[in-house]
Amino acid sequence: MASIRKDIEIDFDLRDAAIKEPDKEILSRLFSEFEFSSLLQEIKRDTEKVAKEYKQVLDKKALDELVAHLQKSSEISCEVVWEKNPPTDLIGIAISDGSDAFYVPLGHTNAHTQLPAKEVFAALAPVLSNSKIKKYGHDLKTTMVNLNQLNWEAPIDGDTKSQSKVNRGGEEEATQSYSTIRRGADDAANKGRRMNATWYDVMLAAYLLNPAKNSYELAELSWEYLHQQVSTPNDVAGGKGKTYPLALVPVDKMTAYAGERAEAIFALAPTLTAKLKKINAIDLFREVEMPLLYVLTAMEKKGVLVDTSILKQMSTELGQLLSISEEKIFRLAGEKFNINSPKQLQVILFEKLKLPSGKKTKDGYSTDVDVLTELARGHELPAEILAYRSLSKLKSTYIDTLPALINPQTGRIHTSYNQTVTATGRLSSSNPNLQNIPIRTLEGKRIRQAFIAAPDCLLISADYSQIELRVLAHLSEDDALLEAFSSGEDIHTRTASDIFGVFPQMVNADMRRQAKVINFGILYGMSAFGLARELGVSLKIAQAYIDGYFQRYKKVRIYLDGILEGARKDGFVCTLLNRRRYLPELKSKIPSVRQFAERMAINTPIQGTAADLIKVAMVNIANFLEKKNLAARLIMQVHDELVVESPVKEKEEVMKLVKKEMEEVIKLKVPLKVEIASGKNWDEAH
Repeated sequence: MASIRKDIEIDFDLRDAAIKEPDKEILSRLFSEFEFSSLLQEIKRDTEKVAKEYKQVLDKKALDELVAHLQKSSEISCEVVWEKNPPTDLIGIAISDGSDAFYVPLGHTNAHTQLPAKEVFAALAPVLSNSKIKKYGHDLKTTMVNLNQLNWEAPIDGDTKSQSKVNRGGEEEATQSYSTIRRGADDAANKGRRMNATWYDVMLAAYLLNPAKNSYELAELSWEYLHQQVSTPNDVAGGKGKTYPLALVPVDKMTAYAGERAEAIFALAPTLTAKLKKINAIDLFREVEMPLLYVLTAMEKKGVLVDTSILKQMSTELGQLLSISEEKIFRLAGEKFNINSPKQLQVILFEKLKLPSGKKTKDGYSTDVDVLTELARGHELPAEILAYRSLSKLKSTYIDTLPALINPQTGRIHTSYNQTVTATGRLSSSNPNLQNIPIRTLEGKRIRQAFIAAPDCLLISADYSQIELRVLAHLSEDDALLEAFSSGEDIHTRTASDIFGVFPQMVNADMRRQAKVINFGILYGMSAFGLARELGVSLKIAQAYIDGYFQRYKKVRIYLDGILEGARKDGFVCTLLNRRRYLPELKSKIPSVRQFAERMAINTPIQGTAADLIKVAMVNIANFLEKKNLAARLIMQVHDELVVESPVKEKEEVMKLVKKEMEEVIKLKVPLKVEIASGKNWDEAH
């Protein structure tokens, strides 16, 4: 089969083949890149951890000495320790000045002596609000939200007045840097107790460096950027599978845990700053993400009122509709079965009814929404199952869940806004997830009716109109798109007219709907196959639509091709405000993985820019509402929509302010347009 050549001279020394210690830093980077978690843990376990002694602050004298010491510091880092469940139980706070760390126990059940939390934070207030001292933390929004939930005045709080406002300069200014961004009110507006612009969140900085990470836990960041080990809450509270409350952790053990984390935060800040500067994202961090942190904290604190009577009535009605739908499904299937069981559904669809099977899975054939949607074209049962699933999800996710999320003290729902979840820079929300409430369905509209304004107030909804298509027009500089938006034409009608070759007046509702799918399909890098499935047309017709689109909008094709070419060369794409997304999957040998990355490369600069603009608008609006001493406040953000709760008497001024700030947030080559309305509930205002 093979022969070995023995006549070739090889320069080889047997000693070079001896086993050597691995380069743990290089291995760590490789294991992190390829997500070899267990191998990464082995390296961490083999890396020696240097034990340090940290000082404890147990009495008033020691606290006063700490404050005096910190007042002389130019920069400090803080690690606030919260009980994991519930998260508002304060365990302690560690502070590092870069050379030493101090731990103040506050909520240990086994401590011989510890100071009251109120007294500690009152003493630390002059330090935490001192604008001459740089302050670093990790996941600061969680700390601020938790402190807000305590029934005492906390010295760490959000204030947009000390933040920034984007100057409405020209396009060159907007695309290059934030040198045009002006500061708002000075630090005196903070009244000596608020978290101001000198705070720095290492979690947010790490997010901008790599927005695709699954976790930004401090231990992971410390290992990745410093190659240093720090403990996690599970480590200090007993380990995996046998954790106990942090309040039971001995003070000495917690001192070591919190002290090393405070020092890791201190060390991370300059490292992350240098990396942010290298990729031109430091201004995005300082002028958008950090100010937004305070705005989101205030929104979560304010919350939104919910009318539970509407939800209760909907729950009853949907329960009845689900029963009717269930009976219809059993009748169409010819027997009763568990509708929520994929296995039983497979038997009904593919064995009993002999419907064409689609995607193969390890348990048989898929019954996901794509498969059922395709089958619904030829049979009534899959269509009814889709309707059943939709109603069931709405009932369980929102209608029956929202009342349980109402805070009994405020009577409001306080959703959590996630700033470090999506790779595109968009915000997401949880408990509840407001982003997934249907907009156009009857049930979705009724759920929105349950979100109401306080007495003597209104809800104001401001929604960007086709912002992603406007961003596309700006970035591509396509003459036809620029002309359509500048003249105020309906872009979907214009596209339908161009693709179908008819006068705009002859475009009907179905033609406009198809054009809308094409417009947004192009944004998301949709293939002819995907478009054909979405529109219910043949592959040939779908390809003809795409070809017709690019024939009319030639510069869009050039722009998209350029984005892909640049992404393949650089390995990343950028938004207009320099938000970066890395796409190593572009080099994958697996076609489906590579094609997904190509779609992300096309979509991210557009969707990410839209996300950046609404974030800047949120900061500016929150800034002006407070600066003008208006009682109105931002309470929700959903996709491209902002919701403000405003006293009736402030309605006109607030609507004018919000519309102006959103439409003039940045100067593009086409005008930004905002649709704005008000009402007693969210649906009425939409």
